[in-house]
Amino acid sequence: HAPAALKARIIVLESGPRQTVVATPAICTISSSGVWSESASNEGFQCTCAEPGVKCPLVFYNVATQAILEELSDALDFKSSQGNVVHPTKKGVLSLFYGEAGEQAERIQAEFPGSAEHACFHEVKLATQSTLFLSNSVLLIPDLLTRAECHALMDAAEIRIASEAFALASLETPEVDPGLQRLQVCYLSSEAQELSRSILHDRVLPFLEKQLPCVAEGLFGQASGLGDMAFSFSPKEPAVNRYEVGGEFKVHCDAYSVTVNVLLSDPGDFIGGGTAFWPQDVAGTEDDGDEMLLLRPRQGTGVLFNGSVMHSGRQVESGLRHLYVASFHLGDTR
Repeated sequence: HAPAALKARIIVLESGPRQTVVATPAICTISSSGVWSESASNEGFQCTCAEPGVKCPLVFYNVATQAILEELSDALDFKSSQGNVVHPTKKGVLSLFYGEAGEQAERIQAEFPGSAEHACFHEVKLATQSTLFLSNSVLLIPDLLTRAECHALMDAAEIRIASEAFALASLETPEVDPGLQRLQVCYLSSEAQELSRSILHDRVLPFLEKQLPCVAEGLFGQASGLGDMAFSFSPKEPAVNRYEVGGEFKVHCDAYSVTVNVLLSDPGDFIGGGTAFWPQDVAGTEDDGDEMLLLRPRQGTGVLFNGSVMHSGRQVESGLRHLYVASFHLGDTR
């Protein structure tokens, strides 16, 4: 039996045709499956309220615009630390979002009437017309990596960055973007290489076989036995992309059957970043704000999409962002 959808009061900050940035009571959180949940914690940004001398905790999310309703009964209210219903001021909310929060709004796959819920993943549609994975579709797989596994890949990348071999290689073939280093997994530790192999061979391929057999059949000519096929990767991948301040990845498409991205960094490690996506019938540019959809998934969440989806790595404003990336075809049996 599916649990009832969580309902909460919101304050709209930035509204778009497909996604809207909102403030919600801090008790609202994202479950391990990537949807609305009620948290035992009440931590968040402290916002000034209309009630004199009172503040309340709130958080910011990026939700599907069609999930927002004008009126909602039995919704969670904004409350003070004493548990009283309060009313955050719009000025206070905006000040927090553009100030202390650094415009960070975590993407949540909110429920709305008619939405299809999947047991193991969530679909983010980039346009009204879409086909699961194959067209205008991005899939989110919660907890594809554990926090410890994310740290293992980050640590291996940092060891490589500090090595003399990397310094020499950087002199020979410098990165186009000085704020982005691409650490190829084949040059990382044996543990990192084995973890990368496990991500793709033991997790992503079985996911495609079990959850998307028709997609696998269309892409690779078979819906099972994918693990016996040979990987063909995009140049310099699999890799850990390391974004420093100012680092970004310009708009592009990968042109491979499947791309897998996983955010490795801890919450709070950086400000900015995220991956922007555009509908497949739109020539994406950084200025196409109305068409662009920005995802900032949780640490360890797998983001899967096809090779025709235009996307970009948004600029990091502060801190350090690590992202595992792998784009691949599958070919003849090994």
